[in-house]
Amino acid sequence: MRLHRSTLLATTLTLSRGACEAVQTAVPPVGELEPAPPMPTIPEPDAAAAWTPAGYRAEVVVKDLIYPSSVEFDDGGAMYVAESGFVYGDPAAPARVLRITQDGTLDVVAGGLNGPVTDLLWHDGRLYISHRGKISMLDPGG
Repeated sequence: MRLHRSTLLATTLTLSRGACEAVQTAVPPVGELEPAPPMPTIPEPDAAAAWTPAGYRAEVVVKDLIYPSSVEFDDGGAMYVAESGFVYGDPAAPARVLRITQDGTLDVVAGGLNGPVTDLLWHDGRLYISHRGKISMLDPGG
């Protein structure tokens, strides 16, 4: 038995159409979908949740950091926190260094770094920043 090309093509199209209709009926219309469950929330930091030895206490100094990777203190007691950033330059996770003074003022002191920022070191009045195979120096005097 020999089939013509047009008969074979018509049979194939009919089978394909039937398979598509079967798939389409298996998916409910958008209006009938159940609502998605709520996304989990990140709880507020709680210093009381940290275990500390007798005579010590924990306190929340800074929150809402993006990939923090290092902490360092200068001679005046200001804290420097490195946010490592995303290796490929994601603007939602910038590679930068923040300074938090003892009165709680927060400033970005180094931005636009090549992520990831892997370490900080305060030495001899300067902040050294290790990032993406380099070491940069931040001189507070400009």
